[in-house]
Amino acid sequence: MSNLNLNPIEVTGSVTGYKAQTQAAQGALRSLEIQRIRWVNPGVSASLSIGDPISGTILEMMKSNSSGEDVEIEYIPTRLWQDFAIDTFPGSGTLLIFTR
Repeated sequence: MSNLNLNPIEVTGSVTGYKAQTQAAQGALRSLEIQRIRWVNPGVSASLSIGDPISGTILEMMKSNSSGEDVEIEYIPTRLWQDFAIDTFPGSGTLLIFTR
């Protein structure tokens, strides 16, 4: 089960919109300053797309290799996401989104 109120944010399934799903728990929402994202145990040759639910812009595209090793992307400097969505989660692994 996903837990969008932690740091790192833990995603294990589709997310229609981070802000919409966390507004009740967090009250006034802010943009996210992303330091790093890591896909743990993604499975073999799987892919994942993180997008902006308002503009449709693809924020990040991730793909695992043929041995299913973890995939990690670190942002230096950090990236600012206004919101994010994951339409189709491939069914394996956990996506960790580290924020500041």
